[in-house]
Amino acid sequence: MTRPAGLRGRLTRLRTGFASALRGVAALPGRLRRRWAALPPLWRHFTVDVAIGIAIEAAILLGHASSLVAAPDDTALDAMIRVLGPSAAPAPGAPAFVFVDIDDASWQAWGDPLVTPRDRLRAMLAQATAAGAAAVVVDVSLVRSGAVRAEERTPADDSLRSWLARYDGPTPIVLARALEPSGDGLPALRRSFLEADGSRPRVTWATVGFSEDGDGIVRRWRLWERACDAGQPVALPSVQLAVLALRTGAGARAALDDALATRVGRQGCSPDEPGASAAGGGHESPLTLGPHRLTFADEPLAQRIRYAMPWRLAPGDAYREVALPDGRRVPRLVAISAAALADAAADSGSAAASAALLAGRVVVIGGSLGALRDVFRTPLGPMPGALILANSIASLAEHGQMRHPPVWFEVLMIVAGSGLVAWLFVHLHRLPAALLSFAGILALTLAASWILFRGAVWFSFALPLLGVQVHSLLADVKDWGGLVREGRAFRRTGGQR
Repeated sequence: MTRPAGLRGRLTRLRTGFASALRGVAALPGRLRRRWAALPPLWRHFTVDVAIGIAIEAAILLGHASSLVAAPDDTALDAMIRVLGPSAAPAPGAPAFVFVDIDDASWQAWGDPLVTPRDRLRAMLAQATAAGAAAVVVDVSLVRSGAVRAEERTPADDSLRSWLARYDGPTPIVLARALEPSGDGLPALRRSFLEADGSRPRVTWATVGFSEDGDGIVRRWRLWERACDAGQPVALPSVQLAVLALRTGAGARAALDDALATRVGRQGCSPDEPGASAAGGGHESPLTLGPHRLTFADEPLAQRIRYAMPWRLAPGDAYREVALPDGRRVPRLVAISAAALADAAADSGSAAASAALLAGRVVVIGGSLGALRDVFRTPLGPMPGALILANSIASLAEHGQMRHPPVWFEVLMIVAGSGLVAWLFVHLHRLPAALLSFAGILALTLAASWILFRGAVWFSFALPLLGVQVHSLLADVKDWGGLVREGRAFRRTGGQR
């Protein structure tokens, strides 16, 4: 079959163009080598150093999860939290807190009981809800006295259970849900005496899971937990997530319940069933609560707690003030004795003062007494578990989850930092180049980290400094290689240059 002349001409031109392109690609290395050889030695060294620096920084940024990178990154973020956390101005609408401390003095005033007295706990709940607290969080175990069966409960247990069953106030109450290990499967949900006889108190149950790192410091929360209840998997929100949803509105609470339900799905309690694992797996679709877009993915930076309220203030320091819904400006944290609050109802003057103190604030009831052993190390120093909860609530409400900067910003910082380091190593001797590189990169990245941290974005100033050190090491290796080559040439020529 004879092809038309027009088609034959187009095919010929196509073959010719394709062959020309192949010849161009084949000749490209030679042209690049000639262009490279034509560059002045200074520019060749500079280009190589920039490429080395970009490769180092890119490898470090891509290795956020590795222990080599995570350790200095955590240390740098800890330092930023210590410097900026307590002193930073709270965001608009930031919650204020009252830490109701079950301390050693309160425990002794109550007669050194085996468990937190239920009648005192009921009195504190009644005071906080009557005062119009923004929310009440109870970080007290409600399972040890046990008592799901009627014959094992005390009158104080039943009194608290009845009060919660009748409660219908606007102040949300969040109780800590206890979990216990169950072999190789999901943790088992522990029922409280408050749920005896099928009772469903008008409260929200939430978990208080945190991650303690290898150095003993609590830096991260667990936003939700998957557990097993009577052979069925359930998903539970953390206290900070539950409080954020409750303070945002009814629609937010429903959205949270739906999001948690999708994360349970048909996954079972057995470790052999798909998805039967701890929090962090499963679907990763985001959840929007108020201004924050939250992810359930197991991402270390997103789990960081941005601490802002230390347990003990240095002499002369004070907590920053926040504005309450009624317009009052108050310190963001006030700690009061649990015994004083529980006994305040008996005196009209004390009751009025307590009501003014509690109104509009998030009340966290927990303990710092030594017998509980509930004090942990944090970037801001030792802190009771209840105060870690308060910091977590404030962190999530004000800033959402911490996140990395956009990719374009990281690329820009990599190129700028690598160019600075390469220029210094080309123009200066190794020691001044290393010192000036360290100082320049520190100033550049510290300023960027400082500015971005205020928006809950973290760009670590430690990682580029690590890159400078690696670059300096490679420069030493390159110089050593040059000396080796010169020595071999010297031996080949018999000492003649």
